[in-house]
Amino acid sequence: MRTANEWTNHQTWNYAMWIKNDKIGDELIEQARKSKDSVTNLANTLEGLIEESKPDLKGVYMDLLENAIHSINYHEIAEYLLQ
Repeated sequence: MRTANEWTNHQTWNYAMWIKNDKIGDELIEQARKSKDSVTNLANTLEGLIEESKPDLKGVYMDLLENAIHSINYHEIAEYLLQ
């Protein structure tokens, strides 16, 4: 298992650990392996998943959350999960 300092940033590592240990992560990996461009498809799915589940916040809290979400390297997570 990779440590936090082996990732692009903390946000990427954190999301990777959550999705890897979540039941939906197993389902997403299974679906991605069946597709032609599995890494790109999984990366896009992971980004969409987090965007869809984002809470409706206002002000500084939304700015901080948006910044964290936009710093996630979804492609790196997809490569890791499909190893």
